[in-house]
Amino acid sequence: MSFQPILALGVMSGTSLDGVDVVAMRTDGAGEVAFLGHHYLVYSEELKARLRSVCLGDVPLLDVLRMEKDVSELYAEALCGAVAALELDWADVGVVGVHGQTVRHKPDEGLTWQLG
Repeated sequence: MSFQPILALGVMSGTSLDGVDVVAMRTDGAGEVAFLGHHYLVYSEELKARLRSVCLGDVPLLDVLRMEKDVSELYAEALCGAVAALELDWADVGVVGVHGQTVRHKPDEGLTWQLG
């Protein structure tokens, strides 16, 4: 089966808690993959500290909900920045994949939790 290539944006932030990476590519999902560029947005020191607190210990649910909102807004800012910096058109974007910011990972129990 063959598909027409689409513009895809991928968003990820790692356990280093340094920031958000956005990659743009054109792909048909099988054989064609063309890298178009990338964009990076750094986390503020304040957000890093808040994320670290969730990663390392128990925090009130309301604090986690606020952080979810802040991380999601930063992802949106990073995506908009990537589209502008790479001179892309939102109308051409076919898919956006977002992994999220991992805050808990217990692979031995089959558990993982991402914000974003």
